[in-house]
Amino acid sequence: MFEIIYWIIVGCLAGWMAAWFRNRRDFSTLGSIVLGVIGAAVGGFIFRLVGLADTGFLGSLLMATFGAVIVLALADRMNRR
Repeated sequence: MFEIIYWIIVGCLAGWMAAWFRNRRDFSTLGSIVLGVIGAAVGGFIFRLVGLADTGFLGSLLMATFGAVIVLALADRMNRR
């Protein structure tokens, strides 16, 4: 149960930070959580590809935010077409 709450908190913060970095303030709390969780999966995949690992809360948050920024950038690029 704690892991689910942990990932919701990390996801919410990561989604909010990614939206802030990309100047996208149109996400709801649920949208931020979804973006952050998807970003955590993408960030984790990319981190494993290059041989990096996240440790602790800050590492998880940075990894999820990195992935969420990538997801937002891809979504913005797809919407421009």
